Amino acid sequence: MRYLRWDESLFKNESVFDSDYLPEILLHREKQLSALGANLRPVLRGSTPIHTLLFGPPATGKTSTMRAILKEVGEHAYTAYIRCPLARTAYKITARIFERVCKHQPPQTGVSMARLYDSICNKLVDDERTLIVALDDFNFLDVDTANDVLYTLLKAHDEYAVKIGIVAATTERVMLDVKTGAIFHPDEIYFPLYDEKEIRDILGQRVKLGFHEGALTTEAFNRIVELTARACDLRFGIYLLRMAGIEAERGARRKVEIEDVERVYEGGTKVFLAKSISA
Repeated sequence: MRYLRWDESLFKNESVFDSDYLPEILLHREKQLSALGANLRPVLRGSTPIHTLLFGPPATGKTSTMRAILKEVGEHAYTAYIRCPLARTAYKITARIFERVCKHQPPQTGVSMARLYDSICNKLVDDERTLIVALDDFNFLDVDTANDVLYTLLKAHDEYAVKIGIVAATTERVMLDVKTGAIFHPDEIYFPLYDEKEIRDILGQRVKLGFHEGALTTEAFNRIVELTARACDLRFGIYLLRMAGIEAERGARRKVEIEDVERVYEGGTKVFLAKSISA
C-alpha cells in the first residue's frame, strides 16, 4: 500500500529533533565537556567551583555541554539554568534563581530583589550547599545588567560566606566594568565550528535515534550534510531532517528522498533563519 496509515510514521522519536533535546552522548565535544566538568568538580568536595566562560559561534554545542554537566552536578549542588534572552533584568534573573533554590515562585508583587537575594543566600547557608548559576546567551544582557548580576553573585561570599559558581555561555565578548572585572576571572572554554565530518556524525546520530531504519535515503542525508556545512549551523541541519521527514509524510511516501530535502530547503530556509534571529 502506498499511503501511510494514520498510525504510521517515518519518525521513531520525533522529539530527537526538538531544539532542547539533549543526547545521552554529546559527539565531538569531549574536550569541552572534560574542561567544564573539571571546573565544576570542586563542588563534589564542598569547595567553590571555578567560574567558566563558554565562548564560540552559535550552534557549536555550548548549551548542550552546559546542560549535560549541570545534570551531573545537580545531585551535589543547587543549579539555576537561565536563558538570558527570556530574563533580561537583574530582578528576573534573581527570581529564577530563587525558584530553583527555594523551590517555589516568588510572590507576584511587593518583594524586592534584595529580599529575594537574602532568601537565596540564607537557604544556601542553612542547607550547606553550593549554587551554580548558568547564564546561557549571556551576551543578550545589556552591559549594566551583566555587570550588576555578576557583581552581586560574586560578592555574596563576603556577606553570607556562601559558595556560588558562575557558568556563562556567549557568542560575543561582554564588556565588564572595573569593579566587576576585578573579581570575575573565568576560565574560558572555546567552542569552534563543527567541520563537515563532525556535522555528518552528529546528524547521523539524530537520524539513528529519530527515524525508523531506512526511512532516510543516503542521497537525502548527504544533501542535508552539505547544506548544513554551507550554513555553518548545526541547528539548520536538524531542522532540515525534521521538515524533510514531515514533507515525505505529507506526500505519503515511505522514505525521505532528496526531492523532499530540496522542497524544504527552498521553502523553509527563510523561515528557519527568521526563527533563529528571533531566538
